Order: sequence, then structure tokens, then C-alpha cells
Amino acid sequence: MTRLLCAALLPLLFLAVPAAADPDTQYLLCSARNRENTAGYVSQPTAVKSDGIVGAQNAWNALAMSKYGALGSSTGCMRFTTAAAAEAKRATMLDGMKDDGLKITDVAWSYTAPPPVAAAPAAPTTSEQAAQAEVPQSKAYCEQNLRGLFDCDCFARAVLHHRLANPNELTSDHGDTYPPPVHDLHVGVIYKLDCTECLDDQRLMAWVRKNLSEQFSQQLMTHLITQAQADRFTDCVAKAFPVKYRATPYLHKYLDALNEARISCGNPNG
Repeated sequence: MTRLLCAALLPLLFLAVPAAADPDTQYLLCSARNRENTAGYVSQPTAVKSDGIVGAQNAWNALAMSKYGALGSSTGCMRFTTAAAAEAKRATMLDGMKDDGLKITDVAWSYTAPPPVAAAPAAPTTSEQAAQAEVPQSKAYCEQNLRGLFDCDCFARAVLHHRLANPNELTSDHGDTYPPPVHDLHVGVIYKLDCTECLDDQRLMAWVRKNLSEQFSQQLMTHLITQAQADRFTDCVAKAFPVKYRATPYLHKYLDALNEARISCGNPNG
């Protein structure tokens, strides 16, 4: 009888053993708040390979600031080893935001690491060769973080032209010296990328219309704004944005230009 019971329980024991977690996968929970601290943005837990963590965090920061005008210091991601732990923290985070009186937006966000760049037959030996080799990476950065704002082939050329015009613009880390990454050009604290050659008014206007449409969608559903008010404000901002951006056409200035365009158009509910 004992042998029969053991034989019956053995398959159940095997079934009860949970699958081992993938040690190379982490789960990111990303959040941000707007500059006025009236709205919160929270992602779903996103599975990311360990070597893609930095790229995913940069992608979230760029999305939150470009699409939602989030405050940079409030924008970031937390890492968890399991999806369940990330979900538990997400529930706590949402409760905290509600207690702070924030209007919460669930952001349907995911991250796909750009494909690895095929290794060149030989390492670049000159600054010109290094700049040319960087073109696919610059395009991938644009497609991940700046889609719609620029034509990404043009963006990659703009980075190339910047490298060729500034061969002595270098940064260093642990003894290695190299051109500052595109992310540093995006931040614009030290290194600045002039995007004049890629500014297309129709594209810029379409980018504004898409972003404002998404921002107004919830207000329209809750009748906080009428469609006519949203359309009038969106049209005004879309027309003002190219002018504002061309005045200071650096990569890190597009959000400032957008904010100036919004201010110039007054209250959308007016």
C-alpha cells in the first residue's frame, strides 16, 4: 500500500516544482510624473535581458519626456527578478500615486533591443571610419527614441556630420577615450547636436498632432475638454512648434520648443 501511495504522489511532486527563473532576465517597472506633479505614468512589468537594461531605461526616459513631458528627475525604472515582485510593487506604486492625488496613465510600453551591429572586418583606424561605422547605431537609437520626430536615416547622417565636424569632441571612461554616445548628444548638457538638416515642418507638425491626440484622449473621454477645443489647441501648437524648434534646433531642445509652443497657444480649455 505504501509503495502504491508513493508511486501516485511522485508525479504530483514533479508537477509542483516551479520552473526556474531565467537568471538572464529581469523585470523592469518604469514610472514618471509630469512637471506639474498632477499626473503619473506607470508601465506594465517588462521583461528585459540583463544586457539590455541600460538601453531599456534610456528608452523609457526618452519616451516619458518626449511623449508626456515628464520631469526628468521623476523618471526611471526599478528592477525585479520576477514578474510577480514587479506586479506587487506596481500595486503599491499606484496606491501611492492615488494618495498623492495624481491622475494615472497606464503606459503600454515594451522594449526591444536593437539588433547587434555586425562586426566590421577590422576595427576603424581613423575618426572618419569610426564615424561611418556608427551610422547603424545612430539610426537604431532614433527608431527607438525619436520615431516620428525625425527621419531616422537623416538623423544618422546628422550624427555622422557632427562627428566629422568635431573630431576632437571626446569623452573618457576607465582610461578609454571615445566620442560621446548619441545619448549624451540627446541630453545636451555638454555635447550638442544641431538637427537643422533633419527639420521637416510637415513631419514636426504630424509629430505634435499625434502626441497631443494621445494626451487629450482621456480628457475627451471624461469630457474635461471638447473635441473642438482639443482640435483648436492642437492646430495652434502644431503650427507654432516648427518655428520654435528652428530657433534653437539642437536635439535636446525639442521639448523646450514644444513647451514654448504650448504656452504661446494659451489654455486649451479657453
